[in-house]
Amino acid sequence: MPKGIHGAIICALLMLGASSGAGAITTITPFSGSVASSVTPTGGGTWTYDYTVTFDLGELINDGDAIVSFDIPYFSDALITGITSPAGWAHSVEDIGFSDPANGWTGVALWQDPLDPNYQGPTSPYTTGDQVLHWYATGPGGGIPPGGSLGGFGYVAAYPGTKAPHQLAFTSILGDVTLTGDPLIPASPSVTAVPLPASLGVMILSLAGFLLTGAARRRMP
Repeated sequence: MPKGIHGAIICALLMLGASSGAGAITTITPFSGSVASSVTPTGGGTWTYDYTVTFDLGELINDGDAIVSFDIPYFSDALITGITSPAGWAHSVEDIGFSDPANGWTGVALWQDPLDPNYQGPTSPYTTGDQVLHWYATGPGGGIPPGGSLGGFGYVAAYPGTKAPHQLAFTSILGDVTLTGDPLIPASPSVTAVPLPASLGVMILSLAGFLLTGAARRRMP
C-alpha cells in the first residue's frame, strides 16, 4: 500500500477513535504479545509447566482488541496431565490441518510455515508434528486486553522443558493477527529425537548390506 494512503487510513482511524468514546484508539506501536514460561520439578518424576501470556500493546489498538487463543505443539508421549485454564478460557487438543470453529481453532500452526521466524526446518518435530494444545477464550470479553497479562495456563508432564514455538491469536481493528514465539514444552522422545542426515542413512544401509553379504559368503560350503 502506498505510504500516503496508509497514512490517510491511520489518520481516519484516529479521528474515528477520538470521536467514538469507548472505542477510542489508545496507541500506535508495533503489535506484539509474549509468553513467559516456567518449569518446576515436582520431585515425583514429573514437572509442572506454567505460562503467562501478555498483550504487549500494538498497532492501532482499541478497547476491543484482545488475545483470544494460545497454542503450543502437543506430543502424546509427553504424558501431559492436569491441564489448567484461567477463568474465561478452556483448552482442547487440536489436529493441525483441520479447523475446529467451535473452539476457535483455524487448523494452522504458523511455526510450520517456512516464512515464519520460528520455523525450525523441514525435519524438525515441530514442523512434522500434527497436534497442538490449544487454549481459547470462551466468550466476549474473555480475551487478554491491551497491556494485560494472564496466568493460569499449565499442566503436568513427564519430561523437563525445552524451547518450542507457540502462537498467539489476536482480534484486532486491522483484522485477526497471529504471532509466534518460543516458550518451554516437555522434551519428550518425539521432540528430542534427531533424524539422521540422508547421506549418513545411505552409508549405514550400505555398510549393513556389505556385512550381510560377507556373512552369507562365509556360510557358503
